[in-house]
Amino acid sequence: MNQRTLSAPALLFASVTAILGSGWLFAAYNTAKFAGPAAILSWVIGGFLIMFVAFVFAELTTMLPITGSSTRIPQFTHGTLVGFLFSWIIFLSYVSLAPIEVQGVLQYANYFFPGLLKIDGGLTLHGYLAAAVLMVLMSALNIYSLRWLIRSNNFLTILKIIIPVFISLVILAYTYQPGKIIHSAHSSFAPWDWRGS
Repeated sequence: MNQRTLSAPALLFASVTAILGSGWLFAAYNTAKFAGPAAILSWVIGGFLIMFVAFVFAELTTMLPITGSSTRIPQFTHGTLVGFLFSWIIFLSYVSLAPIEVQGVLQYANYFFPGLLKIDGGLTLHGYLAAAVLMVLMSALNIYSLRWLIRSNNFLTILKIIIPVFISLVILAYTYQPGKIIHSAHSSFAPWDWRGS
């Protein structure tokens, strides 16, 4: 019987690509818009708190190495109803994930190929056609083969790491001048106090 296993690098890349979604630019932009410069503090606090969830999940999945642990562990700890609810929540998140990723790709692509999105953010006719093609390609990639999916995921994860690092370095190189403040903030550190952070 053919055993379906993943190598450690493939698992690492799968984890990284799950963390680095298409919203890495939008999340930073919207957080800075609401919290101002205090957005950095919000990211640090959020990262610190999410470590507790990650450590607990890592311990539980090590204790119970079973397939579908996201639904089975709540079933073991809280009963069948909670396991059932978690399975539906995860199913709905998986169903909505592909259209969200396609929408993110189209938002980025609209900069290079105008006419995919309307002014209000909705899709035009060309946008719907591009979205349908992207959905078919993503579905075929997910259904076709685990090996193909892992190989393409490894490549995409490397791109997801290189592109933000490259953009950050370009921005730093473009704006950094020793001894000068290029862009001074027009407001206080937390312009809306704790409500915006």
